[in-house]
Amino acid sequence: MTPWSIPGYDVTGRLGAGRRGELWRAVDQATGEVVVLRRLDGVDPALVPELVRMASVVSSLRTEHLIRLRATVDDGVLVLDHAEHGGLPDLLKRRGRLSAAEVVTLIAPLAAAVAEAHARGLMHGRIDASTVLIGRGGRPMLDGLG
Repeated sequence: MTPWSIPGYDVTGRLGAGRRGELWRAVDQATGEVVVLRRLDGVDPALVPELVRMASVVSSLRTEHLIRLRATVDDGVLVLDHAEHGGLPDLLKRRGRLSAAEVVTLIAPLAAAVAEAHARGLMHGRIDASTVLIGRGGRPMLDGLG
């Protein structure tokens, strides 16, 4: 049993903590899709509208290689895409080194996504292995843009 609940979502477990709060895996009751709930613990409530605005701009970009905001709940929970294969650090721990071809396959789409974001005036500010996630079908996804 999880220590909290939120209307419309079945919270299934804690994924960890990020710079802006806890991350939880959940199932959207309306669609059955697995999502991530980012609970904005410790964030100044006055900053929440700005975080939501930035996440909305990210969601308007045409690339599929960015973690997107799906919804906001209770002015303190962001509903985000779920990267079903975890993060790059987990992949490296399981597999060790990646081949040159795998690195290019992973990084090239992320570079294109960052270029598109820069063209729209957005900056990431901290791209590292912890912000690279692996989605369905091995699709690389970048978290933390905005």
